[in-house]
Amino acid sequence: MLKKEPVRQYVRERLSLGRFLHSLRTAETAVELLLHFGSVGDDSRRVNNYLIDRETLNRVEIAGLAHDMARELSPGLIRTIAGYDDIPVLSEEEINPILLHGRAAAVLMKQEWGVKDEVLLQAVRWHTTGEVGMGKLGMLLLLADYLEPGRQHIDENFRSRVLGRGELTDMMMVVLEDQCEYNTKKGRKISERTESLITALREDRCAVVQTG
Repeated sequence: MLKKEPVRQYVRERLSLGRFLHSLRTAETAVELLLHFGSVGDDSRRVNNYLIDRETLNRVEIAGLAHDMARELSPGLIRTIAGYDDIPVLSEEEINPILLHGRAAAVLMKQEWGVKDEVLLQAVRWHTTGEVGMGKLGMLLLLADYLEPGRQHIDENFRSRVLGRGELTDMMMVVLEDQCEYNTKKGRKISERTESLITALREDRCAVVQTG
């Protein structure tokens, strides 16, 4: 299993200080969210009636640290790297390749570290737009990325409102709707993947947790 320290060192060397600190905060927030749903034992954590062992905690931290590892590459390079995953590129992703930085990061994790853990890769791959079937780790990462305390476009009242929801899927709905509103105000097109995920959550709240 990949350990977090080499990942931390890798992103520290390749990201700006601000992006690196965001990655640290995202990892910390992802762990906090994990623990928000359960109690702490001596050697494991119980979350939604599942025992969360140290390997799972390590996976959550790595997801947070690695999720933006491709974010500061040029848009053209992001597009090229993301293309290696053989997943169709949507029109809005062609126009704005930055949307592909999660996919590019997942490709780099395979290339740089030989990661084969599809749950981890999927979480990193879809942290920007979300995706139907993204899994519990994917939801934790997307939420942590949006809620980490360095984010300036949301306040503590919003964070408290999200954390006050009892289920991950309920928290996702609040965050995705806020994300859509924010991007609409900025004149940005909402990703087709985000729209599909919102529809799936409204119609079938199990759809988002098919894996992971």
